[in-house]
Amino acid sequence: MAWLLLAPLLLACGVGDGDGDGDGDGVGVGGGETARRRAPIEAVASSAEALTQCAAQAVEGVDVFDDQGAIDWAAVADGGVAFAMIKATQGTYDTQSTFAANWAGAARAGVRRGAYHFFDPTEDGAAQARRFLAVVGPLSAGDLPPMLDVECPDGDADCLGTGASGQAAPAAIAARMGAWLAAVEGATGRTPLLYTFSSYFASSGVDAGGLGGLPLFLAYPTSGSCFGVPAPWTHATLWQYSWTGVVPGVSTAVDRDRFLGSPADLAALAGVPMASLSPPLSPPVSLGPGCH
Repeated sequence: MAWLLLAPLLLACGVGDGDGDGDGDGVGVGGGETARRRAPIEAVASSAEALTQCAAQAVEGVDVFDDQGAIDWAAVADGGVAFAMIKATQGTYDTQSTFAANWAGAARAGVRRGAYHFFDPTEDGAAQARRFLAVVGPLSAGDLPPMLDVECPDGDADCLGTGASGQAAPAAIAARMGAWLAAVEGATGRTPLLYTFSSYFASSGVDAGGLGGLPLFLAYPTSGSCFGVPAPWTHATLWQYSWTGVVPGVSTAVDRDRFLGSPADLAALAGVPMASLSPPLSPPVSLGPGCH
C-alpha cells in the first residue's frame, strides 16, 4: 500500500508530548467544525502521545465543509494549496450542500481531492458507509483515499453539532468504526485515511489496537514543526496544523493541513503510478531540520 512509502520521510525526535497547543476538529451539521474547539481535549492531549514526530518537508493542503461557503478553487490552487479533503457526509442524516461543487471545482483547478465522512458513533457503521459511498460515487484516478473523521464523543454535549454528544459504549464505537472502514475499503479498493485528534482513543476508551495500519491524519494544531503521535501509530501521514488558516479563494478561516512527504509521495498515496507523473512537480515546503 502507498502509505508504507512515507515512513522513511519522517523524523522521530524522541519521546515527549510535542509542542502543540490543541487538538480536535469539532463538527456541526449547521456550522461548528471550525468555530468550536474543545478545551477538555487540550488538557489531556499529551497523555496519549507516545512519541514526537518532526516534519522535514510537506505538501500544503486544506480541509473544507459547508461553512466555508462557495470556494474559488482556481484561487486556492494559485495560493499554493495542492490537495483538499472535502466533507461529504455525516452519520446517515447529513449530506453537505457544497460537496458536489467543491468536488468538481477542486478537480478542475488541479487540486488533488479527497472526500471525508464525519462519523456518528451512535449509528450503524455500514449504513453510514452506504450513504457516504452513494454521495461520493466512484473515485477517479488520482483521488486521495476516503477519510473517516473520528472525533465524538469528546465530552461536549453537542459534539455532533446536532444537540447530541455521540456518546456510546466503547466496544460499540469500535465495531461501528470497523464496519465503516471495511465497507468503504471493500467498495473502493482503497485503504481509508483515519482522522482524529491525539487523545481521542485514550480519552474515549475505544480500542485503537487494530487501526495502526491505517494512514493517520492527525489534528494537532501548533506553530512548530513537531507534534505528538498517539499509539498505536508510529507516525502520521497527514497533519492538520491550524484551524484558522487564510487561503485565497476561501472567504472564511479554513483548516490548514500538510501531507508529510513530497508531491510524488502524495501522488503515490492517491494511487498514481510513479512512472506516470509528468515533471515538474511543485516542490514541497521545507520545514527545516529537527524539533522545536
